[in-house]
Amino acid sequence: MNQRTYLGTSLIDIAKASVETFMKIRSRDMNSRWDRYMLLTFEDPPANIKAGWKESHATFITELKNLKAGGLTSMGPSLKHGFDLLNVNRMQSGIDTYGQGRCPYYLEPAVIITITDGGKLTTNRGVQYELNLPMNTVVPGSELTNEPFRWDQRIFGLVLKLPGNFPVEAPYVNQFIPSADNHPLDAMCEVTGGRSYAIYTQKMLHASLESLVQKVQTGVVINFEKIGPDPAPMTEGKIENDNETKENQDINRPI
Repeated sequence: MNQRTYLGTSLIDIAKASVETFMKIRSRDMNSRWDRYMLLTFEDPPANIKAGWKESHATFITELKNLKAGGLTSMGPSLKHGFDLLNVNRMQSGIDTYGQGRCPYYLEPAVIITITDGGKLTTNRGVQYELNLPMNTVVPGSELTNEPFRWDQRIFGLVLKLPGNFPVEAPYVNQFIPSADNHPLDAMCEVTGGRSYAIYTQKMLHASLESLVQKVQTGVVINFEKIGPDPAPMTEGKIENDNETKENQDINRPI
């Protein structure tokens, strides 16, 4: 994140400016007055919490400007800790309604926006080529859920790939911003109902933030699974016989 880009600023500076720009664009919506923000880093807990839910906007911006890039890119444990912070009170509130069916109107929608570079994921054990979230947790009720996230929580990723030299041609066509398919974060975004953005220029960054604000809407992610064998196909003769029987029933029906 300390890499210098063609804009003359580092990736960490661009990430800070992106957060402020996102909050400004989001503030245009009337529903943004109910928004709560938390600023987390890839450091080990509890040092990774720079600004909590109850912090003021001024404190959030101050902590954001004081961020410095360093350490390892331990994205998996960091995302898992972020989900734990979101889910720590869900068992007490009963919002997950285990054993009582699903209530789509009973939600605590949350969005995790991850800003990173296009580098490899690094841990104390070396380089990781896949994004793995540890499943060991002390959050009450976590044993009742297969995944670390809930159906009303989504991940969006901004993968900054701005080069050091001025780009000759934009790597996207018709204003479409490609996904970061070659980054491990992309798969995690898709499984939660979000998406990733591969950003190569300043123009793509602004377009990504505009798109991201539009996608921050209340909703859930549902996956349907077919159970049982497929029904037997209906033949034409069977359909014709059924139609004749129905016509005869209509004719013989008493007035």
